[in-house]
Amino acid sequence: PAIIPRLSPWHPPSQTETPPWRLERVLLNDAPTAEIYTILAIAAGIPWDDAINNVGTVQRVCGPFAGMGNSGDDVFLNLGRDYPDIERFQIVLWDVGGVELLPIGTIVCTSGPITSYQGVAQIELESTSPVEVYG
Repeated sequence: PAIIPRLSPWHPPSQTETPPWRLERVLLNDAPTAEIYTILAIAAGIPWDDAINNVGTVQRVCGPFAGMGNSGDDVFLNLGRDYPDIERFQIVLWDVGGVELLPIGTIVCTSGPITSYQGVAQIELESTSPVEVYG
């Protein structure tokens, strides 16, 4: 059996408070190696619904795929909630032409500067290479 660390959502600790994270050991009975790497990759990022609290910083954001839209060659991947919900997290892929449709709930991660557009947290990218899909 494999033992991996599990982190609660990570936030940088302030100078005056106890760090709000903790490390636990989780026993995964005969978990496939790919599943272990998926769990570790997701644990390294912030959850989609915390991205709005991190606008102006560079982060790795992960969340479940909830839907997709496009405008011309631009593609919008919605995590957590689908358009038009303003509480969604959005990955904007400028001028990529199109992407393969993902099953709803597939875990997607990406990294970059978090911005806000009309109250929606987003990361804007010019290629699909920084987008990671864990299915």
